[in-house]
Amino acid sequence: MTSMEAGHTSTVADLVRAYDVAVTEAERVDVEAALDMLGVHRLVIGRGDPVDPSRHHVVQALPPGPHRTPGSIIDVVRPGWVAAHGVIRPGDVRATTQEPG
Repeated sequence: MTSMEAGHTSTVADLVRAYDVAVTEAERVDVEAALDMLGVHRLVIGRGDPVDPSRHHVVQALPPGPHRTPGSIIDVVRPGWVAAHGVIRPGDVRATTQEPG
């Protein structure tokens, strides 16, 4: 890794951390704009999407129910980030288990 790549990686990591601790929506918008200029984008994760271990880190698993498909996203706890070369950080999600009970 070149020093320029290391600097870029450090900047991205710092900005992702800044997004995580931002207090206001305006702060999150500013940080996300800075990440966007670096080619880093928030992962699009929707309720009901199937869990993909390469893009999602399940932090809480709940049983499926009448309105919850097995192995699907319930909600996002912390956003994930992606760049052209792949996932930088998987999104932390609550999801349903594959099997009931």
